Amino acid sequence: MKARIAVLSAGLAVMGPVFAAGMNIKPGLWEIQHKMDMPGASMAVPPMTRQQCITAKDIAKGDEQLTHPQPRPGEKCEMKDHSHTGDTYTLKMTCTDNGSTSTVDGKVMFDSATAYHGEFHIVGTAQGRTMHMTEHVSARRVGDCK
Repeated sequence: MKARIAVLSAGLAVMGPVFAAGMNIKPGLWEIQHKMDMPGASMAVPPMTRQQCITAKDIAKGDEQLTHPQPRPGEKCEMKDHSHTGDTYTLKMTCTDNGSTSTVDGKVMFDSATAYHGEFHIVGTAQGRTMHMTEHVSARRVGDCK
């Protein structure tokens, strides 16, 4: 299970504030929900919800934030490709951690200035096994930062 969690972090590395410079995103307190589908897994990963303050400064640095993901300690991630067209942001990245490798292919759609959703397809190898996962993300602004 430990190896599976390491592979999961590849998707989560880019799931902090997912926005690009120039997007019409409103600063404030955001609620971000993650749901992971892992076909064939012996145990389901429970959905996670967290809140994060996204400032105007964060939004101004949007592309930098996406192209320089914040991996976990010991993990190394490299952005292979990313593009921003209209209200859609796509990315491809590779992460390695303790002999495990994962590739992430994702798309984020900005529904409005106060909501976005996305899907990330993750293929990872750990302990000689290949795992396929899909992470679904939805986020909405819930108020001002505290």
